[in-house]
Amino acid sequence: MSAPLTTSERSAWMDRLAHDLRGPLSPLTTAARLLRDPGLAEADRRELLDVVDRQCARLGSMIDEVSDWMRAEKGRLIVRQEPHELQMLLANVTFGLRPPPVVHVTPEAESAVVRSDSLRLGQLLRILLTQHLDPNRQPGDVYVTVPSPNRVRLSRLIPFSNAGDLDCEQLLLHPWPEPGDGGLGLSLPIARAIAEAHGGTLTCRTEGGDAIELAVELPTVPAGV
Repeated sequence: MSAPLTTSERSAWMDRLAHDLRGPLSPLTTAARLLRDPGLAEADRRELLDVVDRQCARLGSMIDEVSDWMRAEKGRLIVRQEPHELQMLLANVTFGLRPPPVVHVTPEAESAVVRSDSLRLGQLLRILLTQHLDPNRQPGDVYVTVPSPNRVRLSRLIPFSNAGDLDCEQLLLHPWPEPGDGGLGLSLPIARAIAEAHGGTLTCRTEGGDAIELAVELPTVPAGV
């Protein structure tokens, strides 16, 4: 999938992984202790159960991230590929996102069909649509175009105040040290691996000094194939 981490890089990331995985454990431990109080008010009990739900979901997401990263390194992300309409995959991903992303599709791209593992390609599209490097700024619109015959391209500008200092290639290869999504910083390397497993690419470039562009290109197939 990418150049392997050096021994020192892997050691530093494992230290951070251990630290991040402990993050949900503290509120879970506190909630478990407080829930044992027989005199706990019902409103407080519901609030603590909400904490348990949120932190369990966060911990599960982190574990899934590590699992996907390891599967990507072994080339085992994709199970089965079938033709799917890209518009339908996009609709499935954007449904329920808040705020909903603004997606611009050129007429040539409206009927694009890609041969894909729909779950994994949906994961890639979700990363593209929701990735935040600067959580205090609004995400940019998404553009779907046909750059050349038998190819479809999805691109999105992501505001980032330090874009001029960013090494885009490293962003796609190695864990991002300060992820804005509460995860482990593995989403973009995983997305890159998914794109490549579908015969496509995920690229990154700086746009001025305050944004980066993420772009996915995928091969298309004739409808009905």
